[in-house]
Amino acid sequence: IQDNVDIQYKQLIKAADLLSAYLKTLDELHFGNQEFAHVKVNLDHKLNKIKQELPEVQYFLDIFAESCTATVDQLSGM
Repeated sequence: IQDNVDIQYKQLIKAADLLSAYLKTLDELHFGNQEFAHVKVNLDHKLNKIKQELPEVQYFLDIFAESCTATVDQLSGM
């Protein structure tokens, strides 16, 4: 199946997968799970590489990442 997928779609799916893992990692670290500290370092490196090819990844991080790791109270302004 992957042989039939356009390379641009593959890049976007890879970026989305990395972003999902990164957000999960930030969440775990926020709740004190330091087992994810080394994972964040690895994902930071991978995201830095992919941001060079896909500037929309940086845009997502700048605009949406903070909201993705916020609590409901934070989002509602409480």
